[in-house]
Amino acid sequence: MGKHSKGTGSREKENRKNTPRDIEHRNNTGRQSDKKSELMILQRINNTLVNTLSLHDVLQIITDGMIDTFGFAGSIIFTNDEKHNCLVLKALSYNSKIIAMVEKLTGYTLKNHRFNIDKDEIYQRLYNDRQPIMTTDITGMLARLTGNETTKKLASAITRLIKLKSVLLIPLTRKNDLLGILVVASGRYMNREDLAHVQAFADQSSIAIERAKLIEDERQRAMELSALHTTLLEVTSRTDTPQLLKTIIEKAVELLKADAGSIYLYDKTKDKLILHMASGYLEKYIDIELEPGEGMAGKVFNSGEPMIIDNYQSWEGRASVYEADLPFTAVMELPLKWHGKVPGVLAITADSKRRTFTKDDIWLAMLFADQAAIAVANARLLDKAQKNTVDLKNKVRDMQLVNQLSQIV
Repeated sequence: MGKHSKGTGSREKENRKNTPRDIEHRNNTGRQSDKKSELMILQRINNTLVNTLSLHDVLQIITDGMIDTFGFAGSIIFTNDEKHNCLVLKALSYNSKIIAMVEKLTGYTLKNHRFNIDKDEIYQRLYNDRQPIMTTDITGMLARLTGNETTKKLASAITRLIKLKSVLLIPLTRKNDLLGILVVASGRYMNREDLAHVQAFADQSSIAIERAKLIEDERQRAMELSALHTTLLEVTSRTDTPQLLKTIIEKAVELLKADAGSIYLYDKTKDKLILHMASGYLEKYIDIELEPGEGMAGKVFNSGEPMIIDNYQSWEGRASVYEADLPFTAVMELPLKWHGKVPGVLAITADSKRRTFTKDDIWLAMLFADQAAIAVANARLLDKAQKNTVDLKNKVRDMQLVNQLSQIV
């Protein structure tokens, strides 16, 4: 009887703990704890913005926080590369040994790798609808998200390595712009509560990412302008035309982080664009001639507008002179303008596997090209003035000689 009474009392006590009010209290306590953890990560992000202004650090804090604070198994942030229509893996938090095994299996480093996502319903949901995805099909997600044939074939093997049961993909958006995608992985089956929680945090993280990106863009712009200023000081100090052209090319290649460059100058007597100076693998093309309108340089010369080609080898408008040997793929060409005319064209080339050129590159390169054009025009005017001076001296000398001879006769 005593035992029975004790058991009944225990059950009554347990039942009192499970009243709706108690359950709600525990849920509220859990939510408050989660909110506190979320605020802690956001505070770390804000401190990073103040102290380092680093987008890389902000992204890494977010992925680390998904593991350290929220207890997920792993997290990734892809940034959206609009120019190449792909995702770039910028931050990764997971077991380092397993990451090393995956990299060995795929044959490439995950950080900063470009992934071309398949244009299917996943692409539609993430890119166009900006809606999250929650799935337990890890193999299928890996195959479709990477868009890489090798990775697709290895998707099952990678799934066995990483030992995950569910994945969340959350678009990171700000003012209708897709900044990237936050991926959260778990060794358990996640639910709608997990989705709502990660989505709420992702919304706050997007604000921090946008701020960090703006700060980093401004810092990069300031560094570029500083480099441009230093470069122009060296360029404008040259007065000898051949040396000036060489310096312009070298500094343009350095400024744009390219591989090689060349300068075409217009010859009025021939009505041709002549490649006067080049660097790197373009040196063998010195003295080639192009008609106005021919090839990329000819089109830039006629239009007076810069051009970018990601793959010159497959571009239909390429000049025939380069058909036999095309050592370059990515090309940016800029008009050298002087008093409304285009006396020349500056060409910058690179291997598209390493880099291609963007609108931001055009902005920086045109600032450089405009000043370079002035330097070239001044140098050519100086050359002409020096030639006229020499011619005049020769004529005076000849006249003096004639006078001397006439006096002797």
